[in-house]
Amino acid sequence: LAWLNLRLFLVMATIAPFMYLANQLMGKRVRMRVVAFQKSFETFSKGVQFVLRAMDLTRIQTAEQLETERQKGNIEDLQATSGSMALLESAYGTIQNNIAAASTVFILIAGGYAVVGKTISIGELLSFYVTVGLLGGYLKTMMSTIPQIIIGNESLRNLYHLLQTAGTDPYNGTAEFEFRGKVTFEGVSFAYEKQAVLKNVNLTIEPGRTVAILGPNGSGKSTMIHLVSGFYRPDRGQLAADNF
Repeated sequence: LAWLNLRLFLVMATIAPFMYLANQLMGKRVRMRVVAFQKSFETFSKGVQFVLRAMDLTRIQTAEQLETERQKGNIEDLQATSGSMALLESAYGTIQNNIAAASTVFILIAGGYAVVGKTISIGELLSFYVTVGLLGGYLKTMMSTIPQIIIGNESLRNLYHLLQTAGTDPYNGTAEFEFRGKVTFEGVSFAYEKQAVLKNVNLTIEPGRTVAILGPNGSGKSTMIHLVSGFYRPDRGQLAADNF
């Protein structure tokens, strides 16, 4: 394009700062919506896994209605965040395409004045305009992929953080070992929805010892038993049998 007509190329280049500014502003918003969507999807996935694993416990405690309402809230939140992310992604592409379309209008105006002033010919203007049109298709494709790049980058960042987090493999009920009777709570926290029941509990029960857990109703006594039995999993911390 610069070789065809340097002046028209500079006219087209003036639109670049506007595209960069729009990319910076919209890119940050897209990233925020992506993070919100990923958190909602994570909550939804955990909720589904919990319902499947603790279905018998849910029925025993007649908590079907409670679980239904909770999962309904997770689905509604996922729907809202995914819709918001998709809407902003479409708006991003529309804004960038409109800015690119404005550059072709500027080229026609500047080129028309140049043709009237006889500084360039109609053929030169048409060749430049056709070349810009061919290039525009590739630019639109590139711009439409930027939101997908942002989504992929956030996903890779979460995976990298997961790989960098040291931890032990949870016991899934398939491995067998000789249990000697030692139970350890290390910074265990657990909550029902937003109601915290256990917070940073540290407790070691040695083999052969009898330990009494005392407290008022709702203080978390039954919850600790359910955690040891495997009905629940800690939100934070680690619960170990012996050293497993």
